[in-house]
Amino acid sequence: MVEQNTHLVPKDINLPEARRQQARGLAPIDSEDRMIPRLKIMQPLSPEVDEGIAKSGDFLNSIAKKSYGREIQIIPIIWWKSRINWAPREDGGEILCQARDAVHGTVNGACADCDMSKWHDKEAPVCTAIINILMLVNAAELIACSFMKTSYTTGKQLINLFNYKGVDIFNFQYTLYLQQEENAKGKFWVVKYKDLNTAIPDELYKQCSEFYTNFSNLREKVQEIDPQAD
Repeated sequence: MVEQNTHLVPKDINLPEARRQQARGLAPIDSEDRMIPRLKIMQPLSPEVDEGIAKSGDFLNSIAKKSYGREIQIIPIIWWKSRINWAPREDGGEILCQARDAVHGTVNGACADCDMSKWHDKEAPVCTAIINILMLVNAAELIACSFMKTSYTTGKQLINLFNYKGVDIFNFQYTLYLQQEENAKGKFWVVKYKDLNTAIPDELYKQCSEFYTNFSNLREKVQEIDPQAD
């Protein structure tokens, strides 16, 4: 049974079973301190690749620094849109304005009226639009994936697919995988998906329903996006 405090110790780590059953030193984390990890895409220049934590083309848990490889099974729990305007990377990449609901910016007010959110000729908006999906990864770990920039189209396709089915989005499981593409700037990895179109077991559905209830108001607790993410 999946618990909200899911163990992140992989099965292949040599930890005796008796010690896996104990969790001394832990304590409940209240909503003020809770943090939900993000699913990061390892690009060739990602710091974690340089440090040997993961390989280019891997999915990575941003908190546990756990690599999932290039393909995962996911059950979506809830999705929402947001927007972020970052300073240029060379200037530190700090957040200049953020709208967690993609409607009200922290600095520039209403996103619909903000010049930073609009296209100018063929130039993309300075403010990045993001589709976020809180999901259960490999039927074990809650994590959020942010679809933006090169992966934004995939996010848009997924949320339209959820709506098309017209039932709780956690009724079904999907595969996310990374596909390498190339443009004038070089090679990079993009998130793609496969619709398995098979209903999940009743017990797992009940657990996901609980996650939906407990986490739907915690979107602001998702770990911030790395300004260097693609």
